Amino acid sequence: MWLIDRVSPQDETVFLTKAETGTQRQFSVPGALVATIENGKLLIQTSTGWMWEVEPETGARRRFP
Repeated sequence: MWLIDRVSPQDETVFLTKAETGTQRQFSVPGALVATIENGKLLIQTSTGWMWEVEPETGARRRFP
């Protein structure tokens, strides 16, 4: 299970840690403000009006309004 360590609006980055292994990941998207994890996917709300959906395991991402 991935946990959100912190969201840095200044760096436009979300920092994650995988609870079972301690693996750390970070994902940067323009204007990152708030992040949640739903159904294993990272959802990032931004100041640009876009929402990003990121698969933490692979880094695959998509954005939608």
